[in-house]
Amino acid sequence: MSAPKSKVETTVPPRHVSLVDAAHEMEREVQRRLKAQPGIEIKSLVVRRTPDGVCLEGRIETQEQDVDLRGLMAGIPGLNEVINHLVVCCPWPRTGRDEP
Repeated sequence: MSAPKSKVETTVPPRHVSLVDAAHEMEREVQRRLKAQPGIEIKSLVVRRTPDGVCLEGRIETQEQDVDLRGLMAGIPGLNEVINHLVVCCPWPRTGRDEP
């Protein structure tokens, strides 16, 4: 007869939980700021936390030649670096037909 298996419980230390919450809040704030920016339409967006900031991946459409992401993200606590892997496209002109 084998010994009964003990139940193993794992808990996340409170400090780790607060770091996860802070990282998630930073990602949400980056998304909020991009979505609120006039002239930018987000087609897809992934925000990943890095040790010093965030990495942005996805596709946005804008008529602007240069999008100042660092300026847009200025003041977000803990965000010292923005790694930009976004594909920036000009929107297709509206023709009444489906876009190619």
